[in-house]
Amino acid sequence: MITNSDCQLIFNALPGLYLILKPNAPHFTIVAMNQAIQNAAMINDQICGKGIFEVIKERSNRAGNDYVQNLIVSLTSVLETKLPHQMPILRYDILNPETNDLNVHYWLPVNTPVLGPDQKIHFIIHSIEDVTSSVLLKEIEDKARQELERLHREQSQILESIADGFISTDRNWIVKYWNRQAEKIFNISRKDILGCYLWDVIKESHANKLYKCFHEAMSKNKPVHFEKYYALQNIWLQINAYPSEQGLTAFLVNITESKNAQDVIVNNERRFRALIENISDGWVIISTRGKIMDISYSGRKILGYQSHDLIGDKKYKEVIHPKDFRKVKKAFDCAVKVSLESHDAISKPGVTVLQNIIKDSKDGKTVEFRFKMPDGNYKWLEGTFHNLLYEETIKAIVLNFRDISSRRQQEEQLLASEEKYRYLFHNSPATIIIWTLDDLCIQEVNQTAINLFGYTRNELQCMSVLDMRPIEEHERIIHLSLDLRRGGTTNTGIWKYKTKSGDLMYLNVSLHKISYGDRDAVLTLGTNVTEKVQLQKKLEEERRQKQHEITDAVLTAQENERAELGKELHDNINQVLTTTRLYIEHALTKKDKQAELLEHSREYITKAIHEIRQLSRTLMPPSLGEVSLKQALDELFLNLKSLKAYKFEFEFLLEHEEVITAPLKLAIFRIIQEQLNNIVKHAKATKIAIRIVQFDNQVKVYVRDNGIGFDPQKGPRGLGLRNISSRANLFRGQVEINSQVGHGTELQVFFPLQGQE
Repeated sequence: MITNSDCQLIFNALPGLYLILKPNAPHFTIVAMNQAIQNAAMINDQICGKGIFEVIKERSNRAGNDYVQNLIVSLTSVLETKLPHQMPILRYDILNPETNDLNVHYWLPVNTPVLGPDQKIHFIIHSIEDVTSSVLLKEIEDKARQELERLHREQSQILESIADGFISTDRNWIVKYWNRQAEKIFNISRKDILGCYLWDVIKESHANKLYKCFHEAMSKNKPVHFEKYYALQNIWLQINAYPSEQGLTAFLVNITESKNAQDVIVNNERRFRALIENISDGWVIISTRGKIMDISYSGRKILGYQSHDLIGDKKYKEVIHPKDFRKVKKAFDCAVKVSLESHDAISKPGVTVLQNIIKDSKDGKTVEFRFKMPDGNYKWLEGTFHNLLYEETIKAIVLNFRDISSRRQQEEQLLASEEKYRYLFHNSPATIIIWTLDDLCIQEVNQTAINLFGYTRNELQCMSVLDMRPIEEHERIIHLSLDLRRGGTTNTGIWKYKTKSGDLMYLNVSLHKISYGDRDAVLTLGTNVTEKVQLQKKLEEERRQKQHEITDAVLTAQENERAELGKELHDNINQVLTTTRLYIEHALTKKDKQAELLEHSREYITKAIHEIRQLSRTLMPPSLGEVSLKQALDELFLNLKSLKAYKFEFEFLLEHEEVITAPLKLAIFRIIQEQLNNIVKHAKATKIAIRIVQFDNQVKVYVRDNGIGFDPQKGPRGLGLRNISSRANLFRGQVEINSQVGHGTELQVFFPLQGQE
């Protein structure tokens, strides 16, 4: 019989981790545990009598909330079904007491009910199995499988992305791999050939050489390489087959372009040889010792010699101009010294004789020299030495030459012409500047410009045309450059320039659009007209001053005339009135006509007095020395106000009237008087507004009405407006007239206060 103590010993000796729980939900009290769980979780039997969830809460709970929720679900399932329940695998790391580190552990918890005779659950065994090894092994297997799949994908991607065809078979010629390029080459899809016997799918017409070479590679266990042309696809393939223990792999490279290129090279060589025999240029074959070995037919025509005249040792010394011999010898030696290594580099497969010759022409072996003709005259030749020592059919230096006498003559003429124009450019009395349109930078100047502006040539060529102009003319030159860039070709005018010392000068310039070094540029031709401009300004000032004096004299004479006329009228009429008064007194003595004479005399006297006053006000200038301008204007406006035909506004905003000279006051008075006459005669206005203000050292006069207005662009100016402009010009005033049909007229006159003395 097994005793209780024996059962306890057996329970503690079990290798698994076991807790015995009461089925008293929701506490599930711990009633027993074996030694293994105490060792693994480092707990003691003091937890017995506590609920399992209480113990979990007291512990550090590295298992987390998921374990608690899963435990509740599992225990609930056991209570409901009375069947064992397996919980999800749990990671719960165990503390290593030696290193104080946590060791990774995975556990598989299982809750098993213990049923009594009454089929009720008496206990629940909570067993925990350590499944760390199996979990870690599964992780390793998963990673290995994923890595294998990744490598397989990468291999497939590489084989599918390469430009070559790729096929693979086993030792029995069963096709294992067939990439996209192989599909295109053989026109056989992989689904039709994978897993099939290779020679059943590939037609016999395709398989003759392929079959033989593949079997050779497999039987001898060594790679084979061969080329094969497929007429149906019109392609050339280079096939590289590699046998192995697993079977055979083959790469199929499309070399059609390379084959075609080789054909082109061969054809080019043939064409070149035919070209050499028929071109107009001549050629001479020379040994490395300088012996002339052969000369072409076209060469004999150019030089005027027969072959026997030139072929032989050192014959070229006799026909090359002494001054050119050294440079010809240098070019020849340069061609001879081409090393074996450098010539191998340009003689590799695919490089033709023609390409070698073209390269030689760029390597400094071309020379121009004079050649002595049979008649003793010299002819200019351009020759290029080509090192063809390593060409099996030539093994010599080839001189290719042409007659350039005509070109040299033209170049000499052009050089002479350039020298002539260069002399004219630099010695022209006119200032010449060339500047580019895109950046306004000066490119070239002549000596006249250097002398005029005081800069050196280098200084000017580092400047922009804007640097030579006053700031106020920068916008003008920019607009000019834009106009020339849009298609303009010429422009003339007088421009301001600055010298190095800062002095201003005037140049009468003519601008011409030209091409300078493949760039759009401007040729500026200028003549210094500073003295002329200054003289014109002086003459203009003198003319203006003379006009001022004339106008002043005319106006003064007019004023004097009006004053005299007013005086005469006044005095004469007063005499008439005095005489009339005497008649009246006389009439008083004639009782029979007394009433009639007195009545007529009174009417004439009243009328005469009225006319005198009107005439006096119109003709006589106001005595502005005795009264102010405002008082004179108030008296002028009195008659208009008395008519009660206008709504009248007058603003006089001069703070210091004394700064205005008497002549200017009189001009302002007459201008306002003239404009009022214009309004009364023509405007049909009901409102008149007059405003005089002083602002920014100016006197501004505004006269505005609400009359019918007029179009200043169409209607000619009458005498009144011309008089106003004439008076304003006398004092350097500016007149502006703003009017619109149906919207009245505004007269604006501005007088500067400076210089009115």
